[in-house]
Amino acid sequence: MTWDERGLLYLEDALARDLADSLLGWLDATPLVEGAPLLAQSFCFSPPVIAGQQVAGRAEARCGTPVWDGTGPAAGPPIPEELTTVLDLANTQLESIEQLWSAAGEAPRPLTSIYVDRYPTGGHFVPHVDRAIYGPVIAGLSVGPGSCRLRFLRGGLVLREQVLAPRSLYAFTGALRWAPVEHEVVEVRDLRYGITMRAGALGGSADA
Repeated sequence: MTWDERGLLYLEDALARDLADSLLGWLDATPLVEGAPLLAQSFCFSPPVIAGQQVAGRAEARCGTPVWDGTGPAAGPPIPEELTTVLDLANTQLESIEQLWSAAGEAPRPLTSIYVDRYPTGGHFVPHVDRAIYGPVIAGLSVGPGSCRLRFLRGGLVLREQVLAPRSLYAFTGALRWAPVEHEVVEVRDLRYGITMRAGALGGSADA
């Protein structure tokens, strides 16, 4: 385990190889639907659309609560059993890491919202700040043969970066979580599924 006092936690080999392989097979079989509604009734991948334009470089699927329905927080599709297993594993691993929750400024609370991004080789996620509705801790798992680089930026300058290896778990909070710091995913090598897990409540702030 590595912990950066700026608020980044990183754990290699957090996901057992057999579980990772099983999850990869399930994610590979999950449908990719062009033009799916923002809130599909079942878990499926769709290219994100922002301001009427399809976003290149990734496809996403979502489940749990909260998710964003375009206007505010909402309940997404039920969490499939395959992802419930992963969510439980992440919650168990993170709840005991005192540095993380001390930096977050609150007691451990369970992660309940899941987004999965499917990145092909060369895929990316542009610099952004996660919405406030998702709470102070952002966590993620890497599934598949691919790796990527997670970067934190302020004013376009890189503050911190971390290579995310297959089967690794990360979480960030504190100054790295909030504006003006942004984060991005770059240098995706081979197919990678990024499973992002967050906690929040319906009726939270709509701030980006």
